This record gives sequence, structure tokens and C-alpha cells, in this order.
Amino acid sequence: MTDETLAEMLERTADRTEVGAPPMNQMYAAAQRSRRRRGAWTALASAAAVATVIGGLAVLSPGEGGEPPVAEPGLVTPAPGMRLVGMQNIAVEVPKDWGTNALRCHAVSRNTVVLDPGTRQDCVAVRPEGVLSLSVGLREREKTTGRFFREVDIDGVRAFRRSTICAEVGFAGSACSGSLRFPDQRVSLEAVSSTKDQARAQAEVDEILSRVVVLPEGQTTIPGRTEARAVTSSPASGSTFAKLLEDRGLVPRVEYVAGSGLPTGYVLGTTPAAGEVVSTGEQVTVRIAKNNPVPGTSP
Repeated sequence: MTDETLAEMLERTADRTEVGAPPMNQMYAAAQRSRRRRGAWTALASAAAVATVIGGLAVLSPGEGGEPPVAEPGLVTPAPGMRLVGMQNIAVEVPKDWGTNALRCHAVSRNTVVLDPGTRQDCVAVRPEGVLSLSVGLREREKTTGRFFREVDIDGVRAFRRSTICAEVGFAGSACSGSLRFPDQRVSLEAVSSTKDQARAQAEVDEILSRVVVLPEGQTTIPGRTEARAVTSSPASGSTFAKLLEDRGLVPRVEYVAGSGLPTGYVLGTTPAAGEVVSTGEQVTVRIAKNNPVPGTSP
């Protein structure tokens, strides 16, 4: 059973199940704790840099012009052991040891973020017990109404929270799922836990979604092929992808890769990777397939 099928089954279960309202007060409290924690780490980084200068100790490596690196105020900074991933200006904090697109036969195989998963494999696998995942994607005309949806405010941006529901899903065992949908950005985040204890699984889903943030000006995410296809309705070309990066305030650097077996101009990937959160103005390397000479480039 793929995770896409699992999510669809849980959605159908929601339509037939009576559940209470999502624990919004607890979610908001958790989110505020998370944001205060990130702000505190930013402040500590700045204070450390100042302390280094005042004390005259060469603890921090100097940046350009001999100035010590100082965290920029107002930017979202993950807590130690966490990383930020997302789409457009929506991001979420997840543990660093989570995988990215850790899929087997299109089913989650371990704790992971699912983003830009690529070509569907022609096989079937079952999601293991005790695995957490967060799928981030673009959704057109996705459902945001009904008794299981409530409008919420995330950092001043309108979103819709679907209640966390748990259900038996056939031979895949039980799973709990909840989602946040941002209609204006068309971004949807779906958290799933296959922990056997449903109370614990529900708490895990709620905790994942409590860490969703809206990025401030000065930060953005690296787009992936999914976003490029949404813009062009076709596989991303190098020029289209470079324009998408420029529109995000990023600086594309094109690197051609021979021998991939894919059509010339096909985007193979980026560094930093799709979904990573970066500051605007940063350089992003775009790897593009080159199986024939490309005009204006060296062989």
C-alpha cells in the first residue's frame, strides 16, 4: 500500500467518523514554545558573537571583512538537532536524522519528509509500524471545508487544520493522520504516524504540525521539480528552473552533467536540495543533463 493510498483511506475514514475538535490550544502553545525556542537560539548565537569580540577570543571564525558571523535577527532558526524543510514560504522543523523521500515502492520505509518523490515505482510495500512522516506538496482545489476542518492562523497566514484521525487501514495496520492546508499558497502538509498506540500516534501527528511556520522576508525554500511542473505543466527545463530560482530571490549557478541518460536540459537536482530553507541572495547550483553539446558551453 502506498502512502498516497493510505492518506486517501484516512480521508475517507474522516468522513465517516465522529471526532472532537483538534486540540488547538495545545497546538498553539506548542507552536509558541517552538518559536520562542528558535528565537532564543538566534539570540544566543548573536550574543556569542558579541562576547567573542568583547573578550578578544578567536572562538568564532571571522566572516568577510574580518567580522564574526552573527545570526540575522528575525530569521527562523531551527533548534539543535532539527532542520527546516518546506515549500514556497511554508516550512516545518523536523529532526535532522529524518530522511528525505525515504520510500520503498512509494511507501514510507522510515521516519522521513516526503517532498518531490519522483517517479512512482511499479511495486507494492507496507509502511512499517512506528514510522513518522510528513508529506509536503502543492494541491489544487483541495478540500478545506466540512466538520473536520477549522480555519487557523499560522504566523498571520490563513490555513485550515484537518482533525487528526486514526483508523485501521487493512493489512497496513493502523495509522493516524492530520493535515494543514494553505489555500493561498496551495501548500499542503500531511503528517502520518503508524505508531501502534493510537493516543501516542495522535500526539505525534499533532506535535509535527505544531512546528509549521511561515518564513519571513529574507528566507525562502529551494523549489523542486514538483513546483516547476506546477508552473510549466511539463518537466522542468534548466531555463525554467533558473527563472523560478531568480523569482525566489536566489542566484542560480548551472552545472551540466553528462552521461545521465536523461534528455538534455532535464533538471537532475540542486545544491542545496529541494525543500531546504535558505536566505534570499544565496547561490543555488542546478545540475542539468547534457547528453549533446549545449550552445554556449564548453564540451
